Amino acid sequence: MKKSLIVTLAMFVLGSFGVVFGQVDHDVTVDIPEVVTIRFTDGSSRSPVDTNLDLEFEITGDAADFAGTYAPSNLASRDWADVQVFQNRNTSWDVTVSVTGDTGFDWSKIAVTPSGTDAIASSFNLTASDLEIAAWNDPNASARGWNSLGFGPTDFELTLDGTETAGEYSATVVYTLTAP
Repeated sequence: MKKSLIVTLAMFVLGSFGVVFGQVDHDVTVDIPEVVTIRFTDGSSRSPVDTNLDLEFEITGDAADFAGTYAPSNLASRDWADVQVFQNRNTSWDVTVSVTGDTGFDWSKIAVTPSGTDAIASSFNLTASDLEIAAWNDPNASARGWNSLGFGPTDFELTLDGTETAGEYSATVVYTLTAP
């Protein structure tokens, strides 16, 4: 016991005078890739969702009653609440929207008006051509992290004037994110 105590004290004393018995070093490199991505989220925890993204407008009644503005009829079953863009670099980016669907229906009768308090997107109507709805063009300002485009299913509305042809129509809405 006495011998080990003396050795321990001797090492402590030598260490306190800066005596080094051995030393190694190595370099550490961290490479974080540039990321710019878009996703649908639940709006609260920013968790990504990829189910129940469809919206339906079901209109019933007499033809004379069709003129008016309608909200989606399946809002209660929607999992998504926001569309968000993520970036970890200071660069510009654009989000465009386009729709491909059944002919015979004017898809521009569906409008989206962002309601989020931190919305980046502007109001838009669905269109067959790419329409810019959001942009970040100030590389000197920081937009790193998740940025809300500010709209979800409750921000869609259909406006009919009563001249539409009866039928069931479906379309796919595509959001495209581009960054140089």
